[in-house]
Amino acid sequence: NLYLYTPPGPDHLVHYIRQEKLTLEGVIDETPLETPDGQVLIVAVRHIIEADKYLPVEGKVMLTVRIDQSRQYGDLIRFRTRLRKPHNFHNPGSFDYEKHLRAQSIIVQGTIYEPSDMVLIRTGLGNPFKMGLERLRSRLRQVIAENSAPPEREIIQALLLGETKQIPPLIRE
Repeated sequence: NLYLYTPPGPDHLVHYIRQEKLTLEGVIDETPLETPDGQVLIVAVRHIIEADKYLPVEGKVMLTVRIDQSRQYGDLIRFRTRLRKPHNFHNPGSFDYEKHLRAQSIIVQGTIYEPSDMVLIRTGLGNPFKMGLERLRSRLRQVIAENSAPPEREIIQALLLGETKQIPPLIRE
């Protein structure tokens, strides 16, 4: 597992972790994960904007969005957040969250709480094949929502689309 702990390059996002919020720009690199509180986005960051300068950076950030703004794979977004490193709870034998994220090349996190902290700049910048699959998933999600009621809707989505976060806790149990 040494490949997980190679030091990041000099232009990596991890070198910009500070107490104040930063303005970043990047493309949503994975299918957004819907949660009851909002969305979790994996963003491949391209630039940090400081004093009207675009500084090129590399790296991915896991962005937790706690506002009601739906984003999609391939969207170019500009956002303001405070960057931080993920951390484990250090319980013996527990899940190693840091290692799990590092395996996905994610070593920084951020959270969006205000609608003004995230702006959509452009859509459709992802892989065309994957974007076609995402459109199909979206259509399936819409058909399921129109033709079934809870909790069956959430179970069908989990079986067909792999979206298990919406299953009610009682049904999950």
